[in-house]
Amino acid sequence: MYCLVIFNDKENRWHFFTNEVWATRKEGEDYAKRNKFKKSVKWKVLWYDKKYRIYENKTNQTSVSS
Repeated sequence: MYCLVIFNDKENRWHFFTNEVWATRKEGEDYAKRNKFKKSVKWKVLWYDKKYRIYENKTNQTSVSS
């Protein structure tokens, strides 16, 4: 399974662009080309790996005991 990832300059990391996966790299590349990204957007099609997932609940909570 292949997925499409794009580079986020603010976080300096790659993340999923869409929740779709493809059986071949060519299918993923065709999808990206049809999407017509700006030239400044860095994208690539990679073998699916959940490490590119974005975690929505980013909290920096520290527990303090009394």
